[in-house]
Amino acid sequence: MSKWPDSNYTDNPSHLEHTTDALNVINKFHNAPYIVFVEGQDDVPFWRVIFKKAGFGDCYIDDVDGIEELKKLIWKIINEDARLIVACDCHHSPFIDDWPKHNRIVTTYGYSIENTMYCPRAVNRVINNYCRDSTDRSHSILKWLNEFSESFKQIIIFDIANAKYKKSVKVILDNCSRFLKSSRSHVIKQEEVLSHIQTIAGQFSDEEFAECTKLVEIDGREARYLIRGYFLTHGVINFIKNAAREAKRNNFTLPLSSLYALTIDGCDMCTIDCFEYGIVKERIQSAINSILQSHK
Repeated sequence: MSKWPDSNYTDNPSHLEHTTDALNVINKFHNAPYIVFVEGQDDVPFWRVIFKKAGFGDCYIDDVDGIEELKKLIWKIINEDARLIVACDCHHSPFIDDWPKHNRIVTTYGYSIENTMYCPRAVNRVINNYCRDSTDRSHSILKWLNEFSESFKQIIIFDIANAKYKKSVKVILDNCSRFLKSSRSHVIKQEEVLSHIQTIAGQFSDEEFAECTKLVEIDGREARYLIRGYFLTHGVINFIKNAAREAKRNNFTLPLSSLYALTIDGCDMCTIDCFEYGIVKERIQSAINSILQSHK
């Protein structure tokens, strides 16, 4: 699950292990029509589900073992017309002018793959499996996700400003535990959120905050798609555990690795009217079309 660093991606990398000509035919080695590179092993099963659902299950998907290697491939796509696809987290790219963009760079709809993995349908399925029931809790899950993420709206805007203006402020912590009412709660402690805002606000100008606030309004995505996905994890785990307790299923544990395994193929549950999936499907089709046009 990638955490794309906030840095400049336009520099010519000093070492490239494969020539562009070699990359352009590597798909033939795997007997596949197209090759898709992702950052790490955790990303492979997620994107395999997405590409298969989009009708391109015959693509070969491979990880490059790190963001630096992925950046080299992105450079080759943009500067040398490499006929390959990179699939990666969107991060805050819509708000940053010099972020590398190309049709063959397919990004998630939300900040990261976790923002998709923790969709209400997927979380509901996990709860159903633990509770041994078929109750549809999707609406209450969506309500909680939206309220949870909206609680961090100002912090999200500061995080966007941090990336846009290339600052190095610790805006988002590694997880949301500090902001929960207790170690078992999925409810936000608002005073902790306000305290954190006061800590970081002085490192941004009013103009920077106002500009990024405007950009978020124009973007239109809900806060649950703009927040860093991994930050949601502990809240999601606690929500699932509390739902199970309400159903009298108290004796179970849910480590992070299990949550990943239970939600990684969550998008496979999406119906054809899922807006998020529809956007990503269009990006995949655009990437395929770009490669086909490059052969002409």
